[in-house]
Amino acid sequence: MEHERWRQTSQLYHAALLKAVPDRTAFVRGACGDDDALRREVESLLALDGSAQNFLKAPAAGTAARLMTDVHHVSLIGRQLGAYRVVSLLGAGGMDI
Repeated sequence: MEHERWRQTSQLYHAALLKAVPDRTAFVRGACGDDDALRREVESLLALDGSAQNFLKAPAAGTAARLMTDVHHVSLIGRQLGAYRVVSLLGAGGMDI
């Protein structure tokens, strides 16, 4: 996407975010006029905004620590931790004092 087009898309997207959710569709349609490609791009960004709200809400480290202390889960291999999948053991052990 060229720079000017991205700037236009970004400005419209951020302006739409300031509107109440039920008013966004009408706002975007009015602001885009006959530019269907711009309207679709802004609407796709708005749709993704809602799906990102829970992204990293719970850090993977906290989830991993909880799973490692759970006696029912001896190994994390094959487990999903947020967006990450544990595929193999990287190391084991700890510090000796």
